Amino acid sequence: MDPKKDIAVCIPTLNGPERLERCLRSVAKHMPAHPLSVAVLVCDDGSRQDCLEKNKFIAGALGATFLPHGERRGVPSAWNTLSQHAIKALGAKVIALINDDVEVVADWLDVLAFSVLENAHAGMIGLNAWPGVTSDQFTPRVPDYNEAVLSHGRGLLSTCGYCFAFSSEKYLAVGGFDQRYFCFYEEVDLGTAFTNRGWPSYMASYPIILHQGSATTSVPANVDAGARLNESRIKYQEKWGSVEAQRRLMDAQVWPSCLCWNTGLKRLTV
Repeated sequence: MDPKKDIAVCIPTLNGPERLERCLRSVAKHMPAHPLSVAVLVCDDGSRQDCLEKNKFIAGALGATFLPHGERRGVPSAWNTLSQHAIKALGAKVIALINDDVEVVADWLDVLAFSVLENAHAGMIGLNAWPGVTSDQFTPRVPDYNEAVLSHGRGLLSTCGYCFAFSSEKYLAVGGFDQRYFCFYEEVDLGTAFTNRGWPSYMASYPIILHQGSATTSVPANVDAGARLNESRIKYQEKWGSVEAQRRLMDAQVWPSCLCWNTGLKRLTV
């Protein structure tokens, strides 16, 4: 039996050992300095054999649990594999999902976990990113303020899909990610499901991570992005109606403000 953990950092990957290693090294470097226990999980969604072997080695070397699919199942399936293992095997209260082309920075997990735990009415909590760059190309600017702010913009159906967190309880309440999508719209679908339960999505203003962007979907051998995007759009519309209609419903409601982690406090407990 795996030891229980409070937070699970979950990373899906496909044919990108270099991305995965960069991502995992950033996670290891920026583990939060608080009493909550953290597990790191990697789901390989059907990589080529050479990449699969490298991904398994990298995950093991950097302390992550490796969960291979063996065949391509799609993004929401990988997210469900990660989330369900985190909940069933580890008892995690908070799930933090990040893409393998993301590099995190100081305080990222503190902000996400605290914001999820302290705001019972919030659904997804996400972070903004410097787009199209890696740490080899760009040194992030450190914001000159001490308090993160959670904002809920007009029409915000979900957070950005490259980095977000939510509670295990809410994930189970809506049945997890809808695996009828293969890629694209899966985070928007979850955000819509949360919002229809009264749990809107919020984006944190601090910190700002790095996101290479489209590292998997821009490779034709990995996915026909245009066809999959159109396919997912149709599936979303069949399930929820138009995105615009959902946004109008949200804009008609008054969403409460949220308590967000203060970097001067450094406190995070369950």
